[in-house]
Amino acid sequence: MMNINTVMTGNLTPFDFDVEEEIQKLLEDKDCNILIPIKLFCVFFEKLVHGDIELHFQSVNLLNIKVDYAAKNSCRSSLVNVMEEIGGELWEAFINWSSFQKEFIDLSVAETVMDVDSEDLLSWDDTVRADYISKYQKQLFTKIQTGLFGEIPGPVLDCLDFPYGRAAIYLYSEKIIKYLEFAADNKDIIHNQFAREHERIRRALRIVEQPVAREWVKSHVKKGRYYIIGFYIGEDIEHGITFRNLNWNFFVALYVLEKLLEIADSFFHFYEER
Repeated sequence: MMNINTVMTGNLTPFDFDVEEEIQKLLEDKDCNILIPIKLFCVFFEKLVHGDIELHFQSVNLLNIKVDYAAKNSCRSSLVNVMEEIGGELWEAFINWSSFQKEFIDLSVAETVMDVDSEDLLSWDDTVRADYISKYQKQLFTKIQTGLFGEIPGPVLDCLDFPYGRAAIYLYSEKIIKYLEFAADNKDIIHNQFAREHERIRRALRIVEQPVAREWVKSHVKKGRYYIIGFYIGEDIEHGITFRNLNWNFFVALYVLEKLLEIADSFFHFYEER
């Protein structure tokens, strides 16, 4: 378990580069065993959570890449798949452990459901897309997903810019909202007893609000009954957003955030889990 000193002083953004790009660069280094940086990356997260979250990284354990420089170019596609699987493993483990609930809305067959042409769907603006989706939302969404789409339509509309593998992803947490409401209603208590921790929570939240590393990918945040974060994934021939493009700092900040919320609840009892 992470101690309070590490929670309060650890670096929330240790990854100041695109991990995937760095690994691809290392493939050009004839003296580099590419397994080492990938495994160190995984060890970092294992040390971070220190038993709080079960991490297995089966894809890395099964990875077998020769050190031979001549063979490295043939490893590019397998490395992409490995980083994809690592991202997915981190995502499932951290989110399932956290106070967030998640909804994954698969829109890969939206054309079929709405009986529209793929080219038309790609060319429509958000107003037309939203109108069509609203007509077919019972076929596209569950009840919970319908509510999330109503709160933040952006992730659904944005993912339709991609023709393949498109999905909207929502995270929502009641615990975060309850803490923020408590802090707003008890400013003197927070200022006198929990000021440093509160500022650390606010900083961690700013990082958690951006789950994807790509700067041009917009995430959406809304505060109501739940603290909702929405974003999207998808691919075309040249570009793509997948789990290998997640913001690796997201997981660091999420872990620190949740540990601080645990501490806050032990002090103030602001949250009664339902």
